[in-house]
Amino acid sequence: MTGYLRNGYCEVPASDYGNHAVAAEVTEEFLEFSARQGNDLRGVVSPGCKWCLCATRWLEAFEARTREPAGDKIVPKVFLNATNFKALDKIDIKNLKLFSVDKEDYSVSRIGMIAAGDYLYVLRDTGTEGSPLLTALFYVNCALQSPRSRSDNV
Repeated sequence: MTGYLRNGYCEVPASDYGNHAVAAEVTEEFLEFSARQGNDLRGVVSPGCKWCLCATRWLEAFEARTREPAGDKIVPKVFLNATNFKALDKIDIKNLKLFSVDKEDYSVSRIGMIAAGDYLYVLRDTGTEGSPLLTALFYVNCALQSPRSRSDNV
């Protein structure tokens, strides 16, 4: 299951120094790029998986897209409705929106709002103090299981 807390949410508690805030669908091109940067995720996720990525790694892919032969394909598509607002500590909302797959209006129960550029985003209470999400649960559709689960099934 994805998320720093492995609960399906892109929560960012104080202990998450990697800021696993970006709800995204990984591609083969991104996984190759990430491996070249020293973070090989291929043993954990496969292309098409929805995963909570470190904001810095997503930003590195975004910034490298003009230098990479695969271009925009190295930048994972973003699910803004499941991305934690702490992603905005590292990434401009306009850049996230360029790769957003969910363009619809955000209508969820309100506990507050944040302003980012020209946009207002509704926050949702996750029950974890200090870590609201822009909306809801980020489901994972990965084919791979965790190494522990995989060996248990052998």
